[in-house]
Amino acid sequence: MRLAVVSDIHANLPALEAVIADLERQAVDGVVVLGDLVGYGAWPNECIDAVRSRAWPCVAGNHDLIALGRLSDVRCIPMARRTLDWTRQVLTAESVALLSELPLVTTAHGVVLAHGTLDDPQEYMTTSAQAMSALSRLETEWAGADVLLVGHTHRPWACSADGRVLTPGEDGSLELGVLPVVLNPGAVGQVRGGAPRARYLVLDLSQRRATF
Repeated sequence: MRLAVVSDIHANLPALEAVIADLERQAVDGVVVLGDLVGYGAWPNECIDAVRSRAWPCVAGNHDLIALGRLSDVRCIPMARRTLDWTRQVLTAESVALLSELPLVTTAHGVVLAHGTLDDPQEYMTTSAQAMSALSRLETEWAGADVLLVGHTHRPWACSADGRVLTPGEDGSLELGVLPVVLNPGAVGQVRGGAPRARYLVLDLSQRRATF
C-alpha cells in the first residue's frame, strides 16, 4: 500500500495541481489530506473541489475552522487574518458544507490523521516528547494503528516512538523501522524554511518506508 500524504494546501491551486500531476508518476494507491485547505491563497473553492471530487479522506485544519467561525483568529498573523476574512466572503455553500463535515481526527488506510495534535488543531507538534506522548495513545485509542500523520508546522518531520527524530537520506527516503512513528509531510501551499516548492509525502506501508 503506497499512500500519498498532503497537508496545508492553503488555497494554492497551482501548487496542488503540481502535486496531483506528480502523483500520477508515483503510482500511489490512495491519498489523505491533513487539513488547512483554505487560508492565505486565492483559490479556496477550487482546492476544496479538487479534494471533494477525488473523495480524499481529510481532517479539519485550524484555518478551515477559522473560516467556519469555529475558532478565533487571535493566534493568526495579520496576513492570515486578512486572507481568512476574504475567504469567508467567497466560500460557496458547497465549500462550507464540506469544511463543516471534516473531523478533527480520523483513520484512513490504517493510519491516524490529525492536523496539529490529537487534541488541538492549533498546537504544533515539534518535539520528541510530544510525539512519544501521542504515539503512546494509538494502541489504546486506535487499535492496530502505528503511524500518526500530522501537518500544521509546514515543515517535513519524522519521529519514532523511542523519541528519535528520523532524518531522510539525500533522496528524501526514510526507513521507518518497526516502532510507531509520527510523520509530517510539510506543506503543499506555503513552504516555510526552504525552497518555494510544493511538498508532500509518499508512505509505503508494506515496506515501512517514507519518501519526502
